[in-house]
Amino acid sequence: MKKTLLALPFVFFALLITIFAFWQKSHHSSGKKILRFAIATDVSTFHPAFSTSSTIINASNVIPLVFEGLTRRGENDVPQLATAERVEISEDGMRYEFFLRETFWSDGHPVTAYDFAYALKRSIDPTSKVLVLSPYYYHPIKNAKLCMEGKVSIEKVGIKAVDDKRLVIDLEYPSPYFLEIVSSPMYLPAPKHIAEGNEQWAKEVGFVCNGPFTLASLRHGQEITLSRSPTYWDMKHVYLDGVHISIIPEMRTVLNLFIKKELD
Repeated sequence: MKKTLLALPFVFFALLITIFAFWQKSHHSSGKKILRFAIATDVSTFHPAFSTSSTIINASNVIPLVFEGLTRRGENDVPQLATAERVEISEDGMRYEFFLRETFWSDGHPVTAYDFAYALKRSIDPTSKVLVLSPYYYHPIKNAKLCMEGKVSIEKVGIKAVDDKRLVIDLEYPSPYFLEIVSSPMYLPAPKHIAEGNEQWAKEVGFVCNGPFTLASLRHGQEITLSRSPTYWDMKHVYLDGVHISIIPEMRTVLNLFIKKELD
């Protein structure tokens, strides 16, 4: 018999819970609820599977706002189902089958299992030239480590989209913490219908994403503005109208802005 993890009635995203705690003091003069925070350096791309530079780490606080994976971190940092509405785990813990709920990219296209398989395989395949900062996140997947070392082809890696709504991941060894790993940005989907023809897609204002917010504006070295995504499946649990992110290298400046209540 397979073990099945079902979605809870209220599936909270850890970051959004934090945001909810801030929104009352984040009102702007327009009356909109805007969260304001700062990061130290500029962002070159917003998707790990399309990064060729270590600067992707600069986007770690922004990526979960614009993309959502199969699972996400909930209260007390416990992984909860997100884009996946359920997952079946084999008795030996070696196979995870994710069943996707009906969700959409910001351009209206459905998010599919093929989008997840595409992004995962792109990150693992050494021929894609993606800079993977934390390769051990993929090591539990069957043959992933060998593929990253160039010893087997990407076709041998244990990732398969069965159809639009089913993604199967076979493991190298049982990993009780695998759902926690899946909550990381390393397991995010990418819009295959866009990304295959444009490797720069995740750098542009208005890029296609599936998270609670979309990139509204970007001034390199200065600021990033996010707005609510009208296509996000769980909008009833998004309590903000937008997010404003300042790029400020000096910690003293950030502290002063926080004291003056110009940052949350």
